[in-house]
Amino acid sequence: MAYAQPSFATLTFKCDHAMREHLVAKQAVVQEPSAKTVAHVEAAEIALLDCQDYDLMRKQLVRWGLSENELSEMSLKAVEERAGTLPDVVRIHEIRY
Repeated sequence: MAYAQPSFATLTFKCDHAMREHLVAKQAVVQEPSAKTVAHVEAAEIALLDCQDYDLMRKQLVRWGLSENELSEMSLKAVEERAGTLPDVVRIHEIRY
């Protein structure tokens, strides 16, 4: 866990950020359909490749013998590393609809 934590934390953050941006972009298309908002969704979809890297690393860690609980702990540590306060933690976990 200690060996993989820095890389896993980076990929966790990148994937979370990509998913959040994709969600926001899709909501923008619903609110204001235009070529510009659709282009933003398409750009956000490319960033979702970070989630594939995250998923591949997660699977590699499982093959190394880590449990789902250990992976969850690593994800929580990744969030804590990026957040300085409780509102930051809430903001990172929050998905707005």
